[in-house]
Amino acid sequence: MNDTEYVFMAIIAFGIGYGIAHFFKNIGKLWRKWGGIICYFAFPVIVYVLIGGAAMIADMRDVIISSIFAAGFVIRMIKRNA
Repeated sequence: MNDTEYVFMAIIAFGIGYGIAHFFKNIGKLWRKWGGIICYFAFPVIVYVLIGGAAMIADMRDVIISSIFAAGFVIRMIKRNA
């Protein structure tokens, strides 16, 4: 992987970590805002994409990328909802 790919993968890893934390932290609010029918079809797709991205990051076996993923997750979990 060249440097450009590495930087973009780091950005994607941060986004996936942040997205997982945001989704699971606010799942009740999303359910009330979107409604039951939309959530019934959207939640499995969202979970599949986020967990698939996390598995892709884990398969890379790169400590720095995994740390960036974890940083995105932790930052969103600590951040208060407005």
